[in-house]
Parts: sequence; C-alpha cells; structure tokens
Amino acid sequence: MMMDAHVPVGLPFAAYEQSHTLAVRYTGRRLVDDIAGEDAPQGDFVCVSDLPTPSRVVRPGMLWPSNIAFPTNTLIVIVNADNTIIYVGAPNA
Repeated sequence: MMMDAHVPVGLPFAAYEQSHTLAVRYTGRRLVDDIAGEDAPQGDFVCVSDLPTPSRVVRPGMLWPSNIAFPTNTLIVIVNADNTIIYVGAPNA
C-alpha cells in the first residue's frame, strides 16, 4: 500500500455532508494541503472536499507504531514526496 506506484484514484472526492475530521484542497492529483475542521480556505482553482470520519493523510517518512490498526471504514489518502495523490481507499485494500 505504501509503494509509490500509480494506483487509480477516484478524484474528485465525493462530497460528504455528514461529520468529518479532515478537509483537503487539491488540484488535479496534487494535494495542496489538508486542514482539520470545516474552515478550509477556498480558491477558484482548487477543489475542496470534506473527508468522512475517520480519515488519514499518509505522507512519506511518517512513522507508525507496528501494531497500529485503523477501523475498516477509515479513508486513507497517500501522497508521495511531490504531494501527488497516489492512493485513496481503505487501509487493507
């Protein structure tokens, strides 16, 4: 899952109206930033999506405990060193 391979990414993200913990701004496949909460600044060239609870953005170099387990309904967004989104989906996919 953590390899820098081209994985089909379902963009744009679906809009969520329910509670969420993370908002992302992206243009094309490039992640601009991820912001906790509902107050993501908006721009006319950037898409803004609220991700469902729970969601995680995984970046290169992040250290995780070896026994970490995400709930099966977690949405994982993986980006490479260039902030290109390379994976969106479940943690065990």
